[in-house]
Amino acid sequence: MYDKSSFSYQYNRIMAMRGMSQKELAAALNISSATTSRYATGAREPDIKTLVRIAEILHVSVDELLGVDVPEPVAPPQPPVDIATLTACYSRASEQDRDVLWSLLSRYMKPAEKAAITALREKKGQVG
Repeated sequence: MYDKSSFSYQYNRIMAMRGMSQKELAAALNISSATTSRYATGAREPDIKTLVRIAEILHVSVDELLGVDVPEPVAPPQPPVDIATLTACYSRASEQDRDVLWSLLSRYMKPAEKAAITALREKKGQVG
């Protein structure tokens, strides 16, 4: 649920996180620094157009700026165990063993994947 203090809290938190001053935001919005200062103290709230523009400038949703349904940070998904194991083993393999692995995997690759791997390996000087 929204209340007036949640906007000023979120506004200040996001501004600090973005390293943006009230003066910089005021210039971007073409409004006075006094107005952005009032947003920070909670003495004033922006109209809907200004609210949307603030959210755009700060690269957040209006919901987040208002403190409504702020999502929890989500950790990136972990690869399945078999893929994580393959990746770990590949990183420890010798260049000669990597050549063998790529030759085995090449039959399963799409043409664009083959081209990307070939270019990457050529760039590293692994393919003659």
